[in-house]
Amino acid sequence: MLEFNLRKLICYERSTLEIESMEQMTKDGILTICEKYDAYYRSTYDKKMTLGKLVLELSKCTCLEKEFISVIKDINKYRKMLVHELFQNNIGKDHMSSAELVNEYIKESLVPQIAVTDALNKTIIRITKEYVNALHDYKREFQIPFEE
Repeated sequence: MLEFNLRKLICYERSTLEIESMEQMTKDGILTICEKYDAYYRSTYDKKMTLGKLVLELSKCTCLEKEFISVIKDINKYRKMLVHELFQNNIGKDHMSSAELVNEYIKESLVPQIAVTDALNKTIIRITKEYVNALHDYKREFQIPFEE
């Protein structure tokens, strides 16, 4: 969900800022910008942009402070460690050899990381909604239909 919401945030921020930077807003201009970022959004899936690649794109966003992006980078490092080190490379190792070790890992590491990620994701959703609302206002002004 974090990757999904980051994709949306990037596209909504870019489209809104580009519309706001237009010398004179027009219906055709708004439609062109919206189509451009709809295509960009789809391309993030075609290009298989993972969380790491999305973090690089986030550094171009103006709505997020560096500290916020740093937390997302930390989440990505943790995700890489979890997937590549723990799950893929744990075969034959004793890191998670007992239910006790697994429970300790879940309680001490996984659950706190999930809480941080969830809080961050909720913030991203809130910021994205602000951009969505602004974009809808522009579309209303030019009678451009959109889904609520």
